Amino acid sequence: MTKGKTQILVCDDDKDVCAALQSVLECAGLEVVQAHDGAQALDLLTRTPVDLVVLDLMMPGMTGAETLVRIRKTQGIKDIPVVILTAVDDLSVVSQCMRAGANDYVVKPVQSSLLINVLRKVLETSGRGAAAAAGSTEPTSRADLVQKLRAITNEPTELDGIVRELDHLLKTVQPTLAALRKRIIASLEKAPAARPGHELAVKLGELEALLAEVAGMTRCKPS
Repeated sequence: MTKGKTQILVCDDDKDVCAALQSVLECAGLEVVQAHDGAQALDLLTRTPVDLVVLDLMMPGMTGAETLVRIRKTQGIKDIPVVILTAVDDLSVVSQCMRAGANDYVVKPVQSSLLINVLRKVLETSGRGAAAAAGSTEPTSRADLVQKLRAITNEPTELDGIVRELDHLLKTVQPTLAALRKRIIASLEKAPAARPGHELAVKLGELEALLAEVAGMTRCKPS
């Protein structure tokens, strides 16, 4: 855990998703570092003080699940809270990650309000656990982070109405995106070399990243 500024490590092979999540978290007043694969994440964790990891499940090379296992087996970083990001409909995969040591998970496309709430809950829980085990009070950096997240989720702003409308829109769009993703995957399984299918998959990913970015923007307070 950090002794100075709070740090969140966001690990996703999609740089647009990383940028969108960074925007959401920085709007909440948090510090963010990025990694784009499991090996880079492990390297950063051993060199950079981090309070929590937001880890994508499906990455090329070392997957998020494999990265999580490595984190839990590595001295010095094994107790860092990890929240999994997943676009996978099969919850059995998510369950495996939870059994492997993930603290919670969030389904893509990410809703900013949900992400903030999950991070707050995980840090409150892990902070209490660490304090109880050590027989001491919650670390200052983690307490500060929890306080920031509480402020973001509890303080009413003039943008709350927009956030509610956007959350409703995302809930409406998500089933459609999930259905489209299934159809694209099924199409690619039948014809792996089909160019239109790959282009559709890319466009769908861009749309999901855009929705996450817009959701993050609504959490930024006007100056």
